[in-house]
Amino acid sequence: MPSNPVNVLNPEFYNDFLTDPSHPFRLALEANDLTNWTPTAPINFYYCGGDQHVTHLNAMVAFQTMNNLEGVTVEQTEIDPYSDHYECAVPSITQAILAFLMQSQSCNTSITENYFPDINVMPNPASDVVTIDLNNTSYKSIDLVLIDCIGRIVLSKELNSQDKNKLNISRFNSGLYFLQLYSEGTLIGTEKLIKQ
Repeated sequence: MPSNPVNVLNPEFYNDFLTDPSHPFRLALEANDLTNWTPTAPINFYYCGGDQHVTHLNAMVAFQTMNNLEGVTVEQTEIDPYSDHYECAVPSITQAILAFLMQSQSCNTSITENYFPDINVMPNPASDVVTIDLNNTSYKSIDLVLIDCIGRIVLSKELNSQDKNKLNISRFNSGLYFLQLYSEGTLIGTEKLIKQ
């Protein structure tokens, strides 16, 4: 790749672009210009400080710009200060998926008579057994799904009073997991769980 990106363009194309204000490439760039874009939903910028492909400064500049807009909820999360682009991808995507799942909980209108349970996982972090404490719930049955940090389902079971909502996690690898609760196929709650 040349040090000057313009050198990859056909000289005739580049000259046409410079002289024609209605050049198709110019119009496409303008249509995709996000410098004045205002998000309509909460947004989080995930980044790693060691990323040499996409600089973390992109996230910081976008955060600062959007944080100055009125009525916009914007956050930034440094996943790891040293991870490179490839090491950062999976945890960043996982965090984004979790954010979408948690946001979708507040938008779920399919269950009207029940409240979303207040989920407490204790202890958290944990190494062997955790207790899942559910408050504000009148669901008849609740299914639990445990997902590892790369999106694999590692456990699926029904919660019942017999096991007192205890979950043995000793056989799982250390790391971040997402505990999802479902009632009759509908997601009703998501919580992070850290296995030591």
